[in-house]
Amino acid sequence: MLKRWLKTASRPGPTNNKNPKFNQALLLLVQKSEANARWIEERRSKVQFSPKDRKEVEGFLKETSWEETPLGAYVVTQRKLRDEAVKVKERGRREEERRRKAAKANDDEMEDF
Repeated sequence: MLKRWLKTASRPGPTNNKNPKFNQALLLLVQKSEANARWIEERRSKVQFSPKDRKEVEGFLKETSWEETPLGAYVVTQRKLRDEAVKVKERGRREEERRRKAAKANDDEMEDF
C-alpha cells in the first residue's frame, strides 16, 4: 500500500503530497522493509525444521538479534541520529540561555549607571 501511495503521491496534481522529505523517508522505509523481507526469506530457506519444533524455532530466533536485521539496523541508525539531534538542540538551547543571561546582566549593569 505504501508503494502504491508513493506512486500516486509523486504524480503531478493538486491533491498529491508535495513534501519531498516525507516522500523520501517513506520510500527509504519501504526499501528497508523489502530488504528485511528478503533477508528473512533467505534465512528461512536454510532451515531444516518445521514450525512445530519449538526448541529449534527458539534456537533459530535466538541466533540473531533484531539489530542485525536490515530493518533493525535502520532503526538503530535512526535512533542514533535522533539522539544526536536532541543533543545538538539541547546544546543550542543552553547556549542561547547563557547569551540571554549575559545580555540581561549587561542590561542590569547599564541601568545601575
